[in-house]
Amino acid sequence: MNDSHMCMDKARQCKEKLLLVMNGAVNIEKQLVEYKRDSERNKIDYLQAFIGSNIAKELEILPPQFSKTKGNGKKIKGGKENGLAEHELQQEAELVPK
Repeated sequence: MNDSHMCMDKARQCKEKLLLVMNGAVNIEKQLVEYKRDSERNKIDYLQAFIGSNIAKELEILPPQFSKTKGNGKKIKGGKENGLAEHELQQEAELVPK
């Protein structure tokens, strides 16, 4: 039998003794919760010391900037188009009197 069962066995049917055992168990539970919180704090402190900076409690994530994905309006000329443009410029140069 463990300690809690032994305490319940000693209290038997006495209401005051059972309340004493129950209050003791509640106090022990509160202390265990506090120890758990302290150990969580210690983990956070350890991580912050290891990283070298504080861990943010709340992150602000901003939406991305609007980007234009349809190009800039200028068409890149291909090889044929460049050749035609040069040919037209040469013809215009020949037509202009000197």
